[in-house]
Amino acid sequence: MTSWRSSNDPGPGRFTCGIEPSPISQTVVWKDGYPYWRSGPWNGQVFNGVSTMKSFYNKRWLHLVSDHPGSGYFIFTLLNSVLMYYHLNASGILLEKTWSDKIRDWEVTWTSQESEYDLYGKCGNFGVYYAAGRPMCSCFPGFDPRSDHEWDEGNWTSGCTKTMMQCGRKIFGEKEDVFLKMSGVKLPDKSNWFPM
Repeated sequence: MTSWRSSNDPGPGRFTCGIEPSPISQTVVWKDGYPYWRSGPWNGQVFNGVSTMKSFYNKRWLHLVSDHPGSGYFIFTLLNSVLMYYHLNASGILLEKTWSDKIRDWEVTWTSQESEYDLYGKCGNFGVYYAAGRPMCSCFPGFDPRSDHEWDEGNWTSGCTKTMMQCGRKIFGEKEDVFLKMSGVKLPDKSNWFPM
């Protein structure tokens, strides 16, 4: 999909949307060729970075087909008869619109951006967004802001860093590094599945 230049100008805009088929498929919106928003990886049933998808898609069936290397598409089947379509607007927001007989107009039933923090890389590497948190972005446990100055000014895009991983080496007085379970966050971009 390609957005319009503006709501009044149907010329090609700055945003495009498509499926990034490999190594793990996800839907991506690009702005001028750079990632702007992503759905998170497709796990075979839902995009794990779209929090509303588990409950929202209970009356739909979505199947990813990737029959040629480097390409993919979705087959989307509704379990009830509803008119709907997807639209990428001039601001780079992917919208799902469903026809409402009640209001006799198209109604937005889903949007890719619930807040500005849904944008790609807003909290930087190893940073996570918490809707109720102050500040909105914070570092994963054991990580610190890469630039305290930028974080103090509300710019989190430089992300977080860990100066030294223990990796099995126990340093006197410090805790050993461990894996933590993180819920409600997107898997890192360009992730790979390792079947076990």
